[in-house]
Amino acid sequence: MAPFNRLQRNSVLHKTLWLLGGYAFFLIAALSSAVYYVANSVESIHRSTLEFDELNREVEIINDYFNRQAKDRKNLFLRGHNSEDLAKYLDRVNDMTVKIEQQTNNVLQYPLAEPYRKDLEQLLKNHALLMDTYTEGVQIFKQTQDPRAGDQYVRGEGGEVGEELTHVLKQIDLDRQTLTANNQSHIRTVLLISTGGLIVFILVCSGILAFAVTDPMRRISRFTTFLDESRQARLSTDTREHTEFGTTTTIYQPLEGKRYDEIGYMVDTYEKLSSLIGDYSRTLEKRVQERTAQLASANTQIMHLNQKLAAENVRMSAELEVSRQLQALILPKEKELKQIHQLDIATFMEPAEEFGGDYFDVLQFNGRTQIGIGDVTGHGLESGMLMLMAQTAVRTLLLHGESDSAKVLKTLNQTIYANVQRMNSERNMTLSLLDYSGGKVSLTGQHEEVIIVRKDGGLERIDTIDLGFPLGLESDISEFIDQTHINLDPGDGIVLYTDGITEAENSDGTHYGLPRLCELVQLHWHLPAEEIRRRVIQDVQTHIGTHKVFDDITLLVLKRPTMATVNLA
Repeated sequence: MAPFNRLQRNSVLHKTLWLLGGYAFFLIAALSSAVYYVANSVESIHRSTLEFDELNREVEIINDYFNRQAKDRKNLFLRGHNSEDLAKYLDRVNDMTVKIEQQTNNVLQYPLAEPYRKDLEQLLKNHALLMDTYTEGVQIFKQTQDPRAGDQYVRGEGGEVGEELTHVLKQIDLDRQTLTANNQSHIRTVLLISTGGLIVFILVCSGILAFAVTDPMRRISRFTTFLDESRQARLSTDTREHTEFGTTTTIYQPLEGKRYDEIGYMVDTYEKLSSLIGDYSRTLEKRVQERTAQLASANTQIMHLNQKLAAENVRMSAELEVSRQLQALILPKEKELKQIHQLDIATFMEPAEEFGGDYFDVLQFNGRTQIGIGDVTGHGLESGMLMLMAQTAVRTLLLHGESDSAKVLKTLNQTIYANVQRMNSERNMTLSLLDYSGGKVSLTGQHEEVIIVRKDGGLERIDTIDLGFPLGLESDISEFIDQTHINLDPGDGIVLYTDGITEAENSDGTHYGLPRLCELVQLHWHLPAEEIRRRVIQDVQTHIGTHKVFDDITLLVLKRPTMATVNLA
């Protein structure tokens, strides 16, 4: 026991532990201080962020009230056709007005809201002016009994309040980010200074520790020769042959004069490690073989899975290709369009994906030409299937003698609504139907604006928002369906399109736009319909460039032939 005590007091380990203990104490103290400071700073940032988040949520509530009120304000003129409905929507609008004012006043009580006080107070004033305008619109509605008159009076109002709300929300978010960035910058600065000091401290302490350890390490170096001699001495053997078994036994002799210091312990440890390494070496190859077999089995399973995935991808691609071909087959062919002598018709459709959601059709029946154009929300397989439903249903109704476009839309909406509910889908579609005969066109249903182009280049735009309602949102849209009539003289025509043209983006995010489409059509209206279509599509594709196409592109050009064109034909 006494030699072991001497080893404890005089060993390199004992001295080194004392040095390491002091080193670790100062290191832990420095790290603890740094961690404590960072934790407090992070907590401060977290509190500031939570306060801004709470303020942002309160302003979001104002924005939500305003959006909900906007829907009720729209319904004042869309659905308030009798005094009872009008009173109901007026009560909703007034109730939301009170909530907006109360919520805004609550927000103004927050200390963090002080920088936005001017904007919020201006928002209240503008909202009050907006409500005065709607009150005047309702009075006009009551006096004229015409909801369109009231809707026309207030159309375009409310945008300024919405922009102010959006500005406040963006400013709150920007201020929060700025505060967070400043706090983080401060923390980084302090951490850099602390880290620099800590590095200097570590270098100094490491130098002291290295100096203190150098002397014991020299002692260990002097005993390196002794270590080798000890190993050779322990391997002095007594070799005995066992003739009866044909083997030789080697007996290892213990080393006499064992040292009670690190060297002695190193010798013993070396022998034990040598034995362990020998055992490990004998089993290592077996373990490697087992693991290699496991990896080979896993690799085989992965290969089988990849083959299954490849087969599934081929199957899905084939299904989508069949669907795309089916869609192409049911669209009107050029030969069919040329058989319609009443109109010069040119069409174009290009889906954003393999199966598009845009719809158009041209059908001649009983001396009349029926044209339909629509757009299913979204794109891909689900939108394409809804488009096929609409195309099949419209053709079936028209071919069975249903010539009333309003009834066609009503029946089609019921069919689509039932299918959408069954599919548990959120898809819906816009659809406009045009019935042409002898230079007269009846237009029914809600879609994009219809462009009317006169022979002399004059241009009119018809807003279809009041002629229908999106199909598939409500079970019954009868009250929203309306109709307007258009006269086309020889040389006049109509341009129909989907928002894939007007909202086509270039690499800068700029939309193609309806004004550009109208200007291009006017410029080339003296040309045949097919040439007008070609130039429009070429211009749209030039605008898009290499940018990805996000929506289906559909265009129809309908032109009533002049006498010269008819004679030429």
